Parts: sequence; C-alpha cells; structure tokens
Amino acid sequence: MHVAYCFDDRIHPFLDAALTSLLMNHRARRDELVVHLVTDSATPELTRRLEELEQCFRGRLELRLLPSDLLESMAALPVPNSDDLDSRSVYLRLFLPERFRTA
Repeated sequence: MHVAYCFDDRIHPFLDAALTSLLMNHRARRDELVVHLVTDSATPELTRRLEELEQCFRGRLELRLLPSDLLESMAALPVPNSDDLDSRSVYLRLFLPERFRTA
C-alpha cells in the first residue's frame, strides 16, 4: 500500500502522530507499506525522527523533496488563510501523479 503525506514545516509537529498511527495500525497487514513524505524542506530533526519510526515499525518512509521548478511554479498560487495550518503544501497533492510515480 502506498500513502502520501504532503506537508511543510508548519505541519512537522503533527506529522509524527499521523505517521505513528498509520504505522501502528498497519502492523497486522501483510502487504508492504510505503509512505511518501512530500515536502519543500527537511530538517535534521525530521530526518532523524523518520529514521526512528522506520526502525520501530514495519514500513518504508520515503522523504521526497520538491524539485525547484515545481516550487517556482507554486509561487503563483494563492496562499490559503494564514490563521490556520493550511499553506501552499495543500496544493502538493495535485502534482503527485505527475511528479512522483512509484514504478
């Protein structure tokens, strides 16, 4: 099973809980779990935490940084309301089929 999370640095604190829940609930399944983590930047802390989660649970976490041409094209998109957790990362799911093929 393939799952994608699209996020930016505003979502990092919540990503840990979502990934832990997904990985814990997938333990009993026999199919392989591949989680594609699509973002514009990755801190050393995020990378370390993803490695820890991957070691604790069955599943593969693939960090996918956005290419610069995509980031440039997204600059023209309107910014969602800054009062909540939305950001330009909400648009990333639109590019998933084109940019991040799995096979």
